[in-house]
Amino acid sequence: GLVSCWDAGNRRSYPATGDKWSSPVNSVEATLYNSSDWDFVNEKMGFISFDGTNAYVSVGTSDPGYDAINLLGNTMSLCGWVNRLNDDDYVTIMSKRASGYMPQYEMTWYHSGGYAAPYAQIAFEIGANGVMRSSEAALTGWHYVVATYDGTTVRFYIDGQPWGTASYTATLSDNGRPFKIANSGSSAGTAEADFGALYMYNRALSADEVKQNYEATKPRFKPRITKSGLLGNWDAGDPQSYSGGTTWKDTANHYDGTLENDDD
Repeated sequence: GLVSCWDAGNRRSYPATGDKWSSPVNSVEATLYNSSDWDFVNEKMGFISFDGTNAYVSVGTSDPGYDAINLLGNTMSLCGWVNRLNDDDYVTIMSKRASGYMPQYEMTWYHSGGYAAPYAQIAFEIGANGVMRSSEAALTGWHYVVATYDGTTVRFYIDGQPWGTASYTATLSDNGRPFKIANSGSSAGTAEADFGALYMYNRALSADEVKQNYEATKPRFKPRITKSGLLGNWDAGDPQSYSGGTTWKDTANHYDGTLENDDD
C-alpha cells in the first residue's frame, strides 16, 4: 500500500544537492521551490530544513508519478518525521489543495490557540470538514506524526503511540490540484520546520504497522546512546558521520578519521 516515500537521508530520494526530491516508490518527482541559494537544504541526519518564508515542495499535476499520489476512495495513511522550529508556527506536512479549494487530503501540525506553545494539535482533513487531536503534552524536537483513515475513523499517532481517534466520513475526490509539502497552497501553510522522511499509503495502517515503522526509523531522529561523557561517536549509519568517501566524522567531539588502505 506504500505509494510514495520522500526520504532526505536516502540519496536515491534526495542527492544532497539540487531542487529535485523524488520518491523511489512509483518514481514520484517533487520540486523544491523558492530558495535562491538552496541554503535550506541540510544533510545533517538526512533532513531538509524550510525557513518559514515561502520555500516548499510540490508535485504538479503533469509531473512524473502524480497519479500515484492522486488518492481516491476512502482509505489512506499519511506519516512523517517532522521537527517544528517555531512553536507558534502552522506546519502543513502534506497537502493536496490550493487557496480557495477544498483539500483532497491534508495533514497539519500547529499550535493550538487554547494551549500555550509548544503545546500543539494535529489536524487531518478531506473535503469540507476535518478532525483534529489536541496534545496532552508539549511537543518539541523530532516526532513521527501519523494520521490513518479507514473510511469511518481517523486515528492519530505520535512516535508510534496512539494519540486519539475521531469518527469521520468522507471520500477522496480528485480536486485537480498539485501535491505539496510544507505548504497548503496558501500563505498560512508555509512551514518553518525540518522534514526528514515522509510516507503515504493508500490504506489505513494498523497500530502495529505504525509502531513498526516508527521503531525502524527512529534511530536517525532520536538519541540512540547516552550523550553524557561521550568522547567519540563514529556511526556509519548516520549521514552526518559518514556520507561516503574516506572521511568518517566523529559527531561528539570532531575526532574525524580517515579510511586507509581500502580501495573499495
